[in-house]
Amino acid sequence: MGFWGTGVFQSDRDLDFLDNLAAALKVDNLYYPEKPDEVRAQLNDGRLQAEFEKLREAERTKTKTVHFEGIKTAIVLLGAAAMELGANLGEEHKAYMSIALRTHLLGMYDQAKRDILKGLEDYQNGKPREVAGKGLDETMCNPPPNLKPNSMGFIGMNVPDPSFFGGLETILGEKK
Repeated sequence: MGFWGTGVFQSDRDLDFLDNLAAALKVDNLYYPEKPDEVRAQLNDGRLQAEFEKLREAERTKTKTVHFEGIKTAIVLLGAAAMELGANLGEEHKAYMSIALRTHLLGMYDQAKRDILKGLEDYQNGKPREVAGKGLDETMCNPPPNLKPNSMGFIGMNVPDPSFFGGLETILGEKK
């Protein structure tokens, strides 16, 4: 699995969740939609609320028909994507996200959790709210200063999750 930071949507895993959610919602890409206004309107037509309820029901009944290993994580990432697009996020969904982010691991780093929680504090439906960390393309254009090009002149950014290797500092030379 590729990884390029500790923020939300900074790993292949997060983007895979978004791809599965977009397919379930029958909308364009949730991370880089070609027509964000159109995707927001589609989410606001009841699809976002219906998907939230479907995921909550799967969580309650332990249904394995959902395409996610971590239903709580899917619910939180769905909400984060909705905030990025400015979709109408229901109060129940926001409350669920807040509790899940504070009380569950969710397979997320603390930075990602803090970014989403901060976004929830002042989120207003209809107003896109950035909560995502830098994308892989942005990170590649502005790599951490300690990363040096390899012998062929390339800088590898899509690296395995640093928890496998002793943390982010080990791979990127950054301080948390």
